[in-house]
Amino acid sequence: MIRQTWFVTGAASRLGSDIVRQALASGHQVVAADADLRALERVGGDSGRLLALALDEIDARAVGAAVKAALARFGGIDVLVHGATDCSPRSEFEPPAPPRDFSASVRSLFNVTRGVLEAMREQGAGRIVHLVPAPGRQRGPTLFSIAGFCEAVAMDVAPFGVEVSAVPAHQAMALLKSASGSDR
Repeated sequence: MIRQTWFVTGAASRLGSDIVRQALASGHQVVAADADLRALERVGGDSGRLLALALDEIDARAVGAAVKAALARFGGIDVLVHGATDCSPRSEFEPPAPPRDFSASVRSLFNVTRGVLEAMREQGAGRIVHLVPAPGRQRGPTLFSIAGFCEAVAMDVAPFGVEVSAVPAHQAMALLKSASGSDR
């Protein structure tokens, strides 16, 4: 197995922390990013392989700074997992986070993807997984935007060795377990 660097947004959410723990258990390095840095403390893990960062995904400059910190610490980003906050509660006793407005969700999607793409293009490889929450009346336009964006970007970056996909949250752990053991 080749050690990868995973960049997980919404890492303090229940799904996000599960993904972080799975990647660490598989021997990978992880950048755990969340708006609430204090909540990331409960994620835990090997501090040599874990970089916890406060991140406002809607702020493009903050995303750029987080990516630079990840590159400085680990030298690259192999897997981006984005959207865990929108797909799960913070703890088992809380409901899922309320959906963000359409503009905020889409800007977050664009900013985080754009933030890691240049590093992945330079590496000639990478995998971007955008988690998609369960459909609901208020989330329809956001879900279609995520799927369409992922499809368009996937075609654009495939020649650079970068894969992009939108994955329903309920399938995320199975997909990520299989990905955590792969070479890229």
